[in-house]
Amino acid sequence: MKAIKKEFTFKSVSGLADIHAASYKPENESSIKAVFQIAHGMAEHLERYEAFADVLCENGFAVYINDHLGHGQSISSDDELGYFGKKDGWKNFVEDCHTLLEIAKEENPGKPVIFFGHSMGSFVSRSFSFKYANELSGAVFCGTSGPNPAAGMGAAIAALIGKVKGTHHRSAFIDKLAFGAYNKKFEGRTAFDWLSRDNEQVDKYIADSLCGFLFTAYGYRDMFNLLSSVSGKDWFENYPKALPVLIISGSMDPVGAYTKGVKQVYDGLKNAGKDNITMHIYENARHEILNEKECFEKVCSDVISWADSIV
Repeated sequence: MKAIKKEFTFKSVSGLADIHAASYKPENESSIKAVFQIAHGMAEHLERYEAFADVLCENGFAVYINDHLGHGQSISSDDELGYFGKKDGWKNFVEDCHTLLEIAKEENPGKPVIFFGHSMGSFVSRSFSFKYANELSGAVFCGTSGPNPAAGMGAAIAALIGKVKGTHHRSAFIDKLAFGAYNKKFEGRTAFDWLSRDNEQVDKYIADSLCGFLFTAYGYRDMFNLLSSVSGKDWFENYPKALPVLIISGSMDPVGAYTKGVKQVYDGLKNAGKDNITMHIYENARHEILNEKECFEKVCSDVISWADSIV
């Protein structure tokens, strides 16, 4: 069954662009038991989640997702790809997602909402669920990262380059600093083999002009600051204990330091007294576990089983 898709826009809190969004619903709307809100990853867009949205709809969930500011169709021009604002641009991600949450709640009154974030979107999920836990029934961190001691330095370097060369300058040096080692353990067929074992999916990503683009200098600053904001002692100690959390990752995901970083997030929450937390690691899967034929069905099954248990 194909989900019924509706596209729409709303104003970004940043004032920089209109945010492009979509909802996916089962044909029989009376069958909707809860809502999934999805935050996509860095340098990609909402259409890459349609297969996942279809499966969720088949299982009684409505799905809402937006292109983050500076991504997909949430731009005023191509020059704005990877740019999120002059100051604290990462906060625009969170607040734009909150606008979408309000739309989802208005269209699905009384339905529980689960916030699902992948990769950079998992940092958004961690920040969003920290701030808006009282409006959620659960949060999913997919393909997330542990604390990165170099994030503060990365943000400072990116901010300096942006100050000297311009806020929209695109620096291959910062990109290498952030992602240079990610492909080292893999075949080297392309620069993005670390994303998935599925060559077709990797090739589609590379061929997509709205995927894999370089962030601006200030965009990298914001990405590093976003990670830092959800990696400190304060985040772990004050994360809402009653909110159910699911952490999922591939064992060969370099973003999660091949499970080491993922387990740091899990252990950090556990050690802070958070009990309602579940983790699944998918053996040999890489970063995009929703784009791997070998584990897509298993990931969907685990996410849906967990969601059913909390709603």
